[in-house]
Amino acid sequence: MREAELYSIWANQMLNHDLHTTTGQAIRVIYPGNLNSDRGADFKDATLKIGDVEYHGDVEIHIKKRDWLSHKHQNDPEYNKVILHLIWENDKSRVMTHSHKTIPTLLLSEFYLPDKEIPQKIAYDCHFFSGLDKNQLNYVLLKCGQKRLSEKADIIRQISYLEPYEETIFKVIAGALGSPNNKLGMKLLASEVKKRELKMLSSHDLPIYVEQVSKNVGLSEDNRHSSIWQQFRIRPASKPEKRVKEYIQLRWLFRHENFAILLWDIFNSSDTVKDFIGNVDKLLNSTYEESLFGYELIKIIAYNSLLPFIYSLVSDLKHKKNLAKINQFIKDFPKIGNNRVINSFMNKISDYQKLNLENREIYYQGLYYLMNNYCRRHDCQLCRQERDLYLTIREK
Repeated sequence: MREAELYSIWANQMLNHDLHTTTGQAIRVIYPGNLNSDRGADFKDATLKIGDVEYHGDVEIHIKKRDWLSHKHQNDPEYNKVILHLIWENDKSRVMTHSHKTIPTLLLSEFYLPDKEIPQKIAYDCHFFSGLDKNQLNYVLLKCGQKRLSEKADIIRQISYLEPYEETIFKVIAGALGSPNNKLGMKLLASEVKKRELKMLSSHDLPIYVEQVSKNVGLSEDNRHSSIWQQFRIRPASKPEKRVKEYIQLRWLFRHENFAILLWDIFNSSDTVKDFIGNVDKLLNSTYEESLFGYELIKIIAYNSLLPFIYSLVSDLKHKKNLAKINQFIKDFPKIGNNRVINSFMNKISDYQKLNLENREIYYQGLYYLMNNYCRRHDCQLCRQERDLYLTIREK
């Protein structure tokens, strides 16, 4: 039995549901959690009733119980939220978290139903999506996506009250470059890089400046394991060292110009969202012989940083023509790509709904909104209430 097969067994609940821990406590699975491809436990945001107590947290899966110790999870605070340890082979190892909490263990081999084939696709049952036709699904996700973008714009607006627009834009760009695992580190970087310092640097001075700033934010050769930076399961193209260098190069590129004004000019000169993305690409990549950012990353920066900034600005100005234009850009923006949040939700909706889901980023941002506001808090009832509210508004 491979560990990946155990993931599928747990996710699809291919078990005799008279479950109990190795010490005899009854287990009821309310929600098995979301498969996690990042650092930390294998399943996030699970809800289980163990004995008479309901728990919300993470689930970790291993072939052997002692794998917990060999993987050194007992020394890693990321595993403090684990509420159940799933294993295939038992032994006498004692499993504890970094916070010295003993974790209940479930021996999957005792409850697995071998007569059922292990599905390759993990599927969950979500009451939010059940019963929605394609038009209802897209309408609700559109509203949720718009709400998520409006929340981003509100945060940007609050930051821009305290500092120049240009600094605000670069802070949100830093967050986009660090998403999802190194946002905190990149935000620290944004506060460390000063435009007045960059103005004095030549291209020959820039590598030394990058090295010094990297050291200041805990990313030097001597401090690669700083807790603020995540290196685990990060693709080479997204390594924090690379992102730090790219960000500083970007700031240096516009050291003598006002980036906020350049961005506003691009928005005004773009007739479609395709034009806007292309113009952003030219702006950020035109000075270097090789592109600083790939096209997918340009889309991420444009959608998650630049459009929310422009939206906040246009909303404050209350210019109807520009407000209609930015709303159309947001609605037409092409889908950026898959990640663990989207993959998780794709397994919660029917094949019919998948085929009819609008292939635009705003609808997938609606999935993000649901995950952040409800799934991670296990507020299923409130989630359904918001869904029904949108459906009622649509019917009217």
